[in-house]
Amino acid sequence: MSGQVRVRFVRPRDPEQATPFVLVANTGERFGIAWSRVKEAFERFGEVVLLQPQPSNAAVYVGFNSEREAKAAREAMHGHELFGRKLHVAYARRKETFVPEMACTSSTDHIEIPGLRIIPEFISVDEEKQLIDAIDENADWIKDIHRRVQHYGCHFNYTTRKVDWTKPRGPLPKWVKCVTDKFGDASKFRVQRTIPDQREKDGEAYVFRPDQLTVNEYFPNQGIAPHVDTHSVFQEVLVVISMASDIVMMMRAKEDYDPAQIVTQRKFLHLPRRSCAIFLGDARFGWDHGIIKRRSDKINGRIVPRERRLSLTFRTIRMPDDPCTCPFPRQCDSQQGSITEPYAVQNARKLQRQMRTVDEQADEALEQKRKEMAEDGIDIDTDANVTFAVPEGVPVSDAAAASMYQHQDATTHRKHKKRRNNKNKTKTVLCVAGPDEAAMESGTTTTPCSVEHEFVHDFYETIAFHFDHTRQKPWPKVQAFVQQLEPGTLMADVGCGNGRYMQVNPKVFAVGCDMSTKLLSLAASRGQQVCVADALRVPFRSDSFDVAISVAVLHHMSSHEHRVQALRELVRIVRPGGRVFVCAWAMEQDEADTSRVRFTKQDVYVPWHV
Repeated sequence: MSGQVRVRFVRPRDPEQATPFVLVANTGERFGIAWSRVKEAFERFGEVVLLQPQPSNAAVYVGFNSEREAKAAREAMHGHELFGRKLHVAYARRKETFVPEMACTSSTDHIEIPGLRIIPEFISVDEEKQLIDAIDENADWIKDIHRRVQHYGCHFNYTTRKVDWTKPRGPLPKWVKCVTDKFGDASKFRVQRTIPDQREKDGEAYVFRPDQLTVNEYFPNQGIAPHVDTHSVFQEVLVVISMASDIVMMMRAKEDYDPAQIVTQRKFLHLPRRSCAIFLGDARFGWDHGIIKRRSDKINGRIVPRERRLSLTFRTIRMPDDPCTCPFPRQCDSQQGSITEPYAVQNARKLQRQMRTVDEQADEALEQKRKEMAEDGIDIDTDANVTFAVPEGVPVSDAAAASMYQHQDATTHRKHKKRRNNKNKTKTVLCVAGPDEAAMESGTTTTPCSVEHEFVHDFYETIAFHFDHTRQKPWPKVQAFVQQLEPGTLMADVGCGNGRYMQVNPKVFAVGCDMSTKLLSLAASRGQQVCVADALRVPFRSDSFDVAISVAVLHHMSSHEHRVQALRELVRIVRPGGRVFVCAWAMEQDEADTSRVRFTKQDVYVPWHV
């Protein structure tokens, strides 16, 4: 991937940790002090290899050849006056960020999307000004998401992606009539739907009469995740009017138009200011569309800075008794109930039911064996010589389910028993893999609580496809760790989600588990080996993996006990000498970090924006 490395300076995590760079503040050209004089003042501590003034002209980054020189400069200059001004000197660290090359619209001009049509200069300059003034005069902005919106007709719920009939917003405003009138002018606006109704079949021309309008406001570095407007809520025709600024929209096609398949094509679509974009057929139902969050776009080879942009999205609401019958059932929520689930989802659900059955049998068998062995003077909860095997008749046909059990030769158990009590016969005990002795003694539960079921398991099932759209890029530090693993390494990804880290290093054998069957279906469709399981009781044999990773999972546990239990499971499944990599959200955030999330306490609910 082509691009460039962007270098900047940030505060070190430990402000007292010496680095070769220092930030010198409260001096410079803003106060009439030439940077050359500042450089000369610091050269007595060593060679100044970097002098990078800040845009404010009131601070500068100074770089030395060694930490020793920078430390001497900070100790001598911090809090002391230079040219009549008291200096503030702090350590800084160099941070490099790889910025991929921005895709240009001209690179995808050859891609034609059926049903997509762009009408330039659809509204005049005067009409654009009138529309923008009318929008700005309305103070009824909705701020539930990261950008401001206005809804007319009916309120659109971004969480459920449905129209909220309980919150009518009234008819379309009068100030938009200059646009809707053009929809009825066949010379300026004419559409031919791919799914005609009876009137169109009889030869009557279709006239677009929208009854729902959404006004979106975008500032530079704002965007919207790739999505397909809900089929069951809106009819086929989708019209977008762009105002105040040009924008590049990214459209993506997927193999067989299946949301579980990888993206096969991308088109970077230029939407000129005052243009009208019409989405029908494939463009409306089969391709998703979104706007990448950035400050500029590359249009026909030219970098164009973004400015404030307003868009008018016109749609027609679909009545509940008029389900969508488009030819894209995998994308269509109206038809999801009538289609067969993907094989990966079927297999995952089957495994989930199988695991529940096995758990019930395990509990019954364990209690029975506990009583029998107690009669022989053996406590199976604390006796280290008791080993586990699988009795006949337990349904373990699936390989993933079979891996839940510790298989050991009954003769091993017999040898241990002989040393303890020669008169006893061999006893066989069934136990689900992963019963940690310390956890059992402390009473730690391995069952998810209702909060984890509702706000983690059920939640990720709801937003699985949107999560997949917005979580394709691996975290850099996790990616670096996985990429440096040796070929042939056996890695477990506990809480794998859509499997994005399982495909970072193709020379590693990766196995993943998660509680979301929809996310697992996405991972399985990309060739990953996955199964349904909870991080509190991982369905893998002990000491079986070289490496285990857990990325953005630990902070979903609702209690300290569950977090510790999840860590115990990671340690249990890794062989002696193996490695465990854990990465999770933290309350402590470096001020220089780019993360937009800041926490005031540890246990919080974080909203999900679409």
